[in-house]
Parts: sequence; C-alpha cells; structure tokens
Amino acid sequence: MKYQLFFITLLLFLTVQVSFAQELKNNIGEEPQNKIDGITGTNDKMTVKDEDGNVLMEVTDEGEGGSVYLKPIPALNSNYSSRLYNIGTQLYWNGFELGTTESAGGWTDDGTFIYNSSLGDKVGIGIATPSAGLHVQNNDGVLFEGTFGFGTIPKEGEGTRMMWYPKKAAFRVGNTDSLWNDEFIGN
Repeated sequence: MKYQLFFITLLLFLTVQVSFAQELKNNIGEEPQNKIDGITGTNDKMTVKDEDGNVLMEVTDEGEGGSVYLKPIPALNSNYSSRLYNIGTQLYWNGFELGTTESAGGWTDDGTFIYNSSLGDKVGIGIATPSAGLHVQNNDGVLFEGTFGFGTIPKEGEGTRMMWYPKKAAFRVGNTDSLWNDEFIGN
C-alpha cells in the first residue's frame, strides 16, 4: 500500500511537471525572441511592455555589466514604498530623489567643495528637525580642530559672521567693516 501511494504520488508529480514544461515551451517557444504576457527577451535584453505595447522597463546585458531602463512617469505614485521610479530624468527610491556622483539628496560635490544645493534646506547633526541653517544637538559638544600657523582665513571683508581661524588661533563673532581681514587678526 505504501509503495502504491508513493508511485501514484510520483506519477502525479511527473505528469504535472511534464504538463508545466509543455505549457512553458508553448508560451516561450524555442526561437531567440520569446514572449510571456508582455515580457519579451533575447540573449542580451529583456523587455517589459504594457498591454498597449509601450516599453515600461528594459534590462540589457552590456557585456561586463548590465543596464536597466525605466520609462519616465510624470509624478511620484502615492504608493512609492520600496519602489524605484523615473520621473523625467531623475530616479527616486522610496519617494526620495537619488543623486549622481556630483549630487545626492540635495548635496553637490563640484570636485572642490561639497555643499547643500537646496538653499532653503536646513542641516541637522544629531537632530531630525533642525531650526537653523546648521543645527547641532549633542551632549558631547562640538569640536573644531586646526593647526596653528597653517590654513587660510575663511572669509575676509565686511559682514556679520562667526568664524574660527586656526592659523592665528582666532575666534571672531559679530559684525565688521573690514577689521577681520587676515592682516588685522593677531596671533
């Protein structure tokens, strides 16, 4: 009885597998161009299309690597969690804009400086809701280090500022017309 049940189960399993394999062969075919419900593929590219034939996504073998094309959409979908979108020419993941090597998340690296390129944004260190251009919240304080006798003055000329100038071990806060130029700051 045990063996009969085993062989019947095995026969049923093999029948399902052969049927599935035949259905897959009928849908895919054996030519280089295959199609399954809007997905087509060749040896070096897979394309996903909508019911109207518009390309939604392509995955391409580039030899040493691969590339993915996503059709641009006009705006972020309301259900963007764990999803990648192309809006215009900008990519978004989880609703957040992805950057390039020069710009990411509102920050820009121009090769010399890294800066917040969104002027209205505030930077928080240790705080999620900064209330100033730079807001630091930390019980261990803030440390600025430099080497006496080295460096250049952060800014000269008139204006209101707070600056630390390690070269002359000087800290200046307030408003000036030009008295904080390098030649006027003592050692």
